[in-house]
Amino acid sequence: SNKYNQSHKLQTAINDAKRTFQLKLEVLTHYGNGKPVCVKCGYDDLRALTIDHINGDGAKHRRTVGAGTRCYKWLKSRGFPEGYQTLCLNCNYLKRAEDLK
Repeated sequence: SNKYNQSHKLQTAINDAKRTFQLKLEVLTHYGNGKPVCVKCGYDDLRALTIDHINGDGAKHRRTVGAGTRCYKWLKSRGFPEGYQTLCLNCNYLKRAEDLK
C-alpha cells in the first residue's frame, strides 16, 4: 500500500542517516586522536568538524573520491591512511588562508 511505502521510505532514510552519522563519528574520532575533536583547538561540536588533508591536496582528492560521506567511506575502506586530521571548520579555514600566503 501507499502508506507502507511512505513509512518504509522514511525508515530507510532514518537508517541511512544513522549509518552516515556513525561513519562520520568513527572517521573524525580516528583522525582526532581517539576523540571527535579538532586537533588544533579542541572544539568538539560534530556539526563543525571536518577532515583536513594535512598536505593540502583536498580539492584534488575530493575530485577523485568525492566529498563528505564518500570521502569518509574511502578513508575507512583503506584502513584510515596517514595524512589526514580532524579540524573544526574555523581552524580548517585559517589553515587554508595561511597556506595561500
